[in-house]
Amino acid sequence: MGMSRRQRAAAAVLALCAALLTSCWDKVEINELSLVSLAGLDRDPESGIYTVYLQVINPATGASAQGAPGGEQAPVYTYTASGKSPGEAQASFYNVLPRRMFLHHAKAVLISERAARQGMRDFLNFSELQPDARTSIPLLVVDGSIAEVMRTFTPLERNPADSIVSRLDLMYDFTLKAGRRIELRDVIERVEREEMVVIPIVAATSKTGHLNSFDVNAEIDANRNQLRVSGGAVIRDYRMVGRLNEGDLVLYHVLTGEKGRFVRRFPFRGEHITVIMKTKRMERRLDWQDGKPVVRIRLQFEFSTIAMKEYFPQTLDELKKLEQHLNQVFAEELKTFVDKTRRKGWDLLRIRSLLHRKAPNLPDPDQAASEAEIKIEVETRLRGMGNLGGLYDGAGGEP
Repeated sequence: MGMSRRQRAAAAVLALCAALLTSCWDKVEINELSLVSLAGLDRDPESGIYTVYLQVINPATGASAQGAPGGEQAPVYTYTASGKSPGEAQASFYNVLPRRMFLHHAKAVLISERAARQGMRDFLNFSELQPDARTSIPLLVVDGSIAEVMRTFTPLERNPADSIVSRLDLMYDFTLKAGRRIELRDVIERVEREEMVVIPIVAATSKTGHLNSFDVNAEIDANRNQLRVSGGAVIRDYRMVGRLNEGDLVLYHVLTGEKGRFVRRFPFRGEHITVIMKTKRMERRLDWQDGKPVVRIRLQFEFSTIAMKEYFPQTLDELKKLEQHLNQVFAEELKTFVDKTRRKGWDLLRIRSLLHRKAPNLPDPDQAASEAEIKIEVETRLRGMGNLGGLYDGAGGEP
C-alpha cells in the first residue's frame, strides 16, 4: 500500500530533522577536563617572571576513594607554571597537566600582595580574554606567601575555594568585614571609572607541621593549618596602595551602603558596651556652601542589646539616651575614619564619582573632591533585646 502525499512529506521532514540531530563534533568528556576551582597569580618584582597556580579538583575523591590504596586522597591538586607573561605561564601547564584545563569552574582568584602592588592590569586583562573563564567570581589579595596559601587544606570544607567563598558570604551577613562588590567584573568596572576599591585579604595561619588532607581533618585546632580572611586591600588604578584593618573595614562597608550585620564596641559612661548593629538605610546628598561641595551622609541602623553584658536600659528614657549616645559616638567614629583615609589621598567614599554625576561641568573635579566637606548623621533604633530583665550581678552569695 503506497504512502499518501501527506505521509511522504512528513517522512521527508523527519529525515531532515534526523540529519540535524548529530552529536556535537567538538564535545569534551568530563574525564578529559581539569576542573579548576581556585586560581592564584604572582609576579616576582625583580625578575618580572609571572607564576600562575591552578587548584584542580581531584575527581577520585569521595566515598569510593576512602578505602583506596595509600589512604585518603587529596581533594584538590595544585599545579604551578611560570613564564615571562601570563599566557606563556598558562601554556606551560601542559608540561605537567594531563587534562585540558577548564577555568569556567573556578570560584575565586587570588593575587599576591607583591603582584598587586606592582599592578593587576595584566592579570585582569588576561583573565578577561579567556574564552571559558568567568568574571563573576571574587578577587582576593594574599598576605604573605601565595604558594603556601595555594597548598593549604581547609577543615570542614574539603575544597579550599568552597571554604573561602562560603566565608565571604558569612562575613558579609554577620561581621560586615566583606562586601558584595568584590568580583572581578566589579573591580574592573569600578577601576575603569577611576574609583577606589577595597577587596579582602587572605593569609595562611600558623602550621603544626607538614599536614596532608587527612591530618587537617583530624586536627582539633581549626585555627591552625587554615586560611584566614581578614583586612582589606585598597586598590587604585589596578594597583594596591594600602590596606585596612578589620575594624576600619567594617566602617568602610557601612559608609558604602552595605547591609550586613556587625558587632561594635562603644565607650559608654567610662566603660564600654557591645552592640549588634545592621544598616537599614544610607542616603548621600550633595549641597554647596561658599562655592564648595558638602556631602551629607545619613545612616539609619537597627541595633540589638543581645551582646550587651555591660549595661541594660531599664526605662524608655534610658533607652532614648542610649540611642542618642550611639548616634553621636558612631557618627564621630565614622568621621574620624573618613578624615584619616582622605589624608592618605584615598577617595573611598567615591566623592569624585558623585561630583561627576551631580556636577559634570566642574573645571577640576579632583580638587573639588579633595576640598569637599563630609558631614555624617547617624540614627539608631533598638530592634532586639535579650530575655533577661536585669543582668546577673553575683549578689546571691553562699546559702
